[in-house]
Amino acid sequence: MAPVKALVFDLDDTLYPEAAYVRSGFQAVARFLRAEAGLDPEAVFLRLWTAHLRGDRGRLFDDLLAGHPEVTCGPARLVEVYRTHVPGLRLYPGMARLLDAAAARGLRLALISDGWLDAQVRKAAALDLPRWFDPVRFTDTWGRAYWKPHPRAFEEAERRLGLPPEALVYVANNPAKDFEAPRARGWRTVRVVHPGQVPCGPATVEADAVGRGAAGLQAILASWDAGWLVNTR
Repeated sequence: MAPVKALVFDLDDTLYPEAAYVRSGFQAVARFLRAEAGLDPEAVFLRLWTAHLRGDRGRLFDDLLAGHPEVTCGPARLVEVYRTHVPGLRLYPGMARLLDAAAARGLRLALISDGWLDAQVRKAAALDLPRWFDPVRFTDTWGRAYWKPHPRAFEEAERRLGLPPEALVYVANNPAKDFEAPRARGWRTVRVVHPGQVPCGPATVEADAVGRGAAGLQAILASWDAGWLVNTR
């Protein structure tokens, strides 16, 4: 087995809990509606969060505004507030130590992530991701058509890292879209499972290996390279 030279990560529900971003966004919308129309921010947040937990995610803001005719802005404005707010986020436990260990071992670290560009840029800044990752590719820079499973970002990563596919590992969480392109190109892939992840769609291509949290990811890397003995707890 060829040695691993670079780890390429997904962002949402891989490096940090996406639910934390959703909560942060709903809180920002609740604060906005307090300033805009005097609505009770706790009540607004609770309504949005409860609907989100039920899975009613397509028309959250439309349904909220339907019950508050005193609000003069439309749902598009709330979507903008949600996507452009400055989130408060933290990496999953042990993940920073794992990234530090990878960098200390001389591995390259890169990021490939879908999602609306404004939101992804703010998430990366909140998590201080430039501390570890270069290159960083948010696929929405090219437009929605290039979100995963489109292979363009993976082709670019190979070129920018200057490494062959067999030296690359993609670490992500969603078998509905994340692993099809890198596996087709000959990368190794790892699905990381964390408690409370947002449900994924039906799997299209599974990862080569599945690990639970940073410790599980470290165990998989150690199975490929015995030098991967780092405490991620």
